[in-house]
Amino acid sequence: MIDGQNDTIVIGLQACAPVFATGSIDDAAEAGEEGSCCNGFQVDWLSEDVRRLLAAHGFTAPDPVDSAARRMVEREVLTPGMPLAAMPVESLYKPWTSLPGSQFGGARGLYLGDAARHVQALYEALKVEVPKRFAAMPDHLSLLCELLALYMEAGNKEAARLLAQDHFDWLDAYDAALDERAERAASASAFDEEERAALARGIGQVRAYVALLGELARHAGQGAPTPNEAKTAPTREERKEAK
Repeated sequence: MIDGQNDTIVIGLQACAPVFATGSIDDAAEAGEEGSCCNGFQVDWLSEDVRRLLAAHGFTAPDPVDSAARRMVEREVLTPGMPLAAMPVESLYKPWTSLPGSQFGGARGLYLGDAARHVQALYEALKVEVPKRFAAMPDHLSLLCELLALYMEAGNKEAARLLAQDHFDWLDAYDAALDERAERAASASAFDEEERAALARGIGQVRAYVALLGELARHAGQGAPTPNEAKTAPTREERKEAK
C-alpha cells in the first residue's frame, strides 16, 4: 500500500519522465497495445491507481491522448532540428552562463550551459551515467524527473529541495514555448487539417504534464533540510567560487 505525499510525488515524477522523450509511443506499442497506427489506442502513463493517488493529494492528472497525436508531437516538437521543435532542455531557457568573460554569457537557446554542467556534476557524484542519447543534454526534463525521484526515494530531502528549486524553475518558459508552437502549428501549411488537430492534442497533453510536473516540483522544493543528509555534488555557486 503506497501512502504519503512523498511517495505520491515520486510516482508522479516517474510517470512524467517518458512524456518528454521520443520513443515512448513505440514502447507503448511493444508493450502489447494493439492498433498502434492512427488512433488505435490511447497513450497514458498513469494507471487508474496512480490517478486516484494523485487526486487524493490534490494533483491534477492529465488526460490520455490518442496515439496519432502522440506520434505527431514526438516527431514535430520533441525531436531536435524540426521547425516546430521545443526541446525540454533546461539550458535552452536560461542564460548560458553567469561566469564572467564568456563570449556567450547571457545568450539563450544553447545546449550545455551552467544548468547542464551542474546536473552533470550531480550525476557524477551519484556515479550515474547519462544515457548516450542525452549526452549533449544532461539537463533534459526526462532525466531531471528521474533524478528528483531518485533523491526523494533515497530520503535526501535537502538534495531534492535544491534540485527542485534550481532546476525546475524554467517550466513556465517551456510551457510558453509549447504554446507558441501550438499557435504556429494551427496554421502551418506543411500539415493537413487532421495532422494539425492531432498536433494540437499532442501539445496539449505535454503542456498538461508540464503543469503537473510544476506542482510536483513545488512540493518537492518545500522539503526542509535534515541533519546528516548524504553529501551531494557542490552547488553552482560553490563551483563558481572554487574557480
